Amino acid sequence: MPSSFAEPGIVRFDVKFVHQVFTILLPSNGTVDDLKVEIQRQTSIPVALQKLTSKGVLLKDDSATLHSLNRRLFLVGSTREEAAAVASAKPLPEKRHTFNPPKLPNTPAKASIYKFSFLSVIESHPQSDKAMEILKRLQNDRGIQEIMDRHHWTVGHLTELDPAQYTMHNSKILGLNQNNGQTILLRLRTDNYQGFRHFKGIRATLLHELVHNEINEHNERFYALLKVLEKEVIDLDPWGGKGHDLGGEFYNPDEGGLIGGSYTLGGMVSTTGDERSARLNAALMRQNQDKKQDK
Repeated sequence: MPSSFAEPGIVRFDVKFVHQVFTILLPSNGTVDDLKVEIQRQTSIPVALQKLTSKGVLLKDDSATLHSLNRRLFLVGSTREEAAAVASAKPLPEKRHTFNPPKLPNTPAKASIYKFSFLSVIESHPQSDKAMEILKRLQNDRGIQEIMDRHHWTVGHLTELDPAQYTMHNSKILGLNQNNGQTILLRLRTDNYQGFRHFKGIRATLLHELVHNEINEHNERFYALLKVLEKEVIDLDPWGGKGHDLGGEFYNPDEGGLIGGSYTLGGMVSTTGDERSARLNAALMRQNQDKKQDK
């Protein structure tokens, strides 16, 4: 409903961007395009770089009238200054390698405006620096960067998901996408907080959550796009997905894509026999280590 102090024929919108909320007043017969123009005036975020969502749905029709919209909106985008800084950034020099990587198209590398705007981890958890290394590795993954460029996907906040908060007795959540890319949370750690999940499994979860920037439901179209991305992320960066253990045991429940089946990346994950076996083996390994230390 419009605010009580708005004039007749005027509608008020509360637009949330990252941690800020700003108010916009416009005629009720205006359009989504008019709203974006006003947002650009107030925030310096160009219309072309704006993504507006209402109740988790991306506003795609710029000609839609304002009186039919929900009054609370979420904004994802990059400011003009950020876009200019990215456009003027110089590519990093390539490192020398002892092997001969496959030849890539002879085009100059350039930074992109489609990116993760902000990274954060849970500082109170052990090895928070290692958790940040994983997020930065995802941010700089060439396959992920190219996919975000191709689909014009921007993520406002990439952060860590707390296993304790999202693990139940028979299920777990590997990732969440809030408001079509405003925030993406990824499970980085093993359940016992002693290590980290395999990088390829975390990246598979991220691909799943990125698809939610465009498609909300887990339907045939969703899984068809996810299957394409899982192939592209390897083809676009054949040397980038090797992954390694970042200290302690690692747990990789979503190795191999896992489209459908018992696991659903980004949703509830049912405990299977393979997972129970993995947990049992890990417990036995820890028990044996404890016995050796007691001797």
